[in-house]
Amino acid sequence: MKLRPFFIAMVSGLTLSASVLAAGNNSLNVGGFDPTAGQQTQNAESKLSKAAALRNSGQLLHSANNPVAGNPYGTLSIVEFFDYQCHHCVEMDPKIRALISSNPNLRVIYKEFPIRGAVSEYAAKAALAANMQGKYIPFHEALMQASNDLSEEKVLELAKANGLDVQKLKTEMNSETVNRQIAENTQLAQNLGLSGTPAFFVSKTLHPSDATSEMVLGQVDQSYLQDILNKISH
Repeated sequence: MKLRPFFIAMVSGLTLSASVLAAGNNSLNVGGFDPTAGQQTQNAESKLSKAAALRNSGQLLHSANNPVAGNPYGTLSIVEFFDYQCHHCVEMDPKIRALISSNPNLRVIYKEFPIRGAVSEYAAKAALAANMQGKYIPFHEALMQASNDLSEEKVLELAKANGLDVQKLKTEMNSETVNRQIAENTQLAQNLGLSGTPAFFVSKTLHPSDATSEMVLGQVDQSYLQDILNKISH
């Protein structure tokens, strides 16, 4: 799957711009993967993404600095590409938290992938800066719950409410570390051929293979992901 020019522009520039996003929204499925697409098409896209994911499994599963929830030493992993303003991502969030609660051997790796505009980028950068203060998870959940009402002011308000040093956060949001991380996530999405959110790579943490991993595109039932975890855990 060929990536749209929008992704390339984001990687080379490290940060998003409103003009680039406006141009890219015509080709990106910024609200999530198309639920009206035929099952055959969805399956084909998932298989292509899975093959690419296996080629990039090291970066998916073991990149430094990516926020991790659940059991950091778990032998099963879910990698999620998401955007805080993506309705489908918001709908998936409680399902992912429920999977963490019911699977003590699960680690979840969050890949910030802001494709819905400047506020999405601002929230993603703030979340990664919060990770540098050791407070990613509560801030992440607060951003998810406020997705329909996000603004730069709201992001900072939530940061303060969750005990973050806001001045430090604002400085680190613009750090090379945060910009590089978003650029690397976007480059990885390009390598996987992703064109929307959410997207999930479900795999054994070590030595993923075709038999022990799946790529899931779009919003699905919690039971669907649980079935995959059950299958690959054996």
